[in-house]
Amino acid sequence: MGHSKAMVLSHDAEWRWHVRADMPPPRVGEVTHLLKPHGECVLTILTSQQSVWLHTKDFYPAGCYRLPTGGIKPEEHPDGAARRELREEVGCAGSCRILRLGKITYVEASGTAYPFVSYLYQVAPVEKTPTSADESERISGWKTVPISHLGAVASELRALPAEWVDWGCFRAVAHDAVREILRREAQSPCL
Repeated sequence: MGHSKAMVLSHDAEWRWHVRADMPPPRVGEVTHLLKPHGECVLTILTSQQSVWLHTKDFYPAGCYRLPTGGIKPEEHPDGAARRELREEVGCAGSCRILRLGKITYVEASGTAYPFVSYLYQVAPVEKTPTSADESERISGWKTVPISHLGAVASELRALPAEWVDWGCFRAVAHDAVREILRREAQSPCL
């Protein structure tokens, strides 16, 4: 799945932003994650310094960091899933302010949207290093990067080794979307 051909952002009354991302066919592997009907929540965890927390897991390629995500269970609303993931992966569900940031619809070459949707959440402020409450998440490290560096993180994800390339290209989309949404909102804070 190379770099998405197009990413179109529009305002959304319920989610603030709607991102429509074209997804080219995979280079290796399958797109089974995009066929799942329940989607995921993506946590954009900000610091007061306008940096964002990224995490890595013990089985990722060396140096691979990304925004934390979590699957949405069949009976869950995305908001509930985001709070659960904050508790499990970050350890701050009750003390963090969480806002809807947007949603990503992934579109295949034919123009048909995949059933999988990524719901983006903005979480702030989190100053100290998050602590996972769920060892099964296998989170092995955290770091912060300036919001402006999310494009570089997306590029790094797209450049992962061959066996990770489809996963990395899929994961890169949320980083590009969050960077662009936050850039636009910084330019027009009245939105």
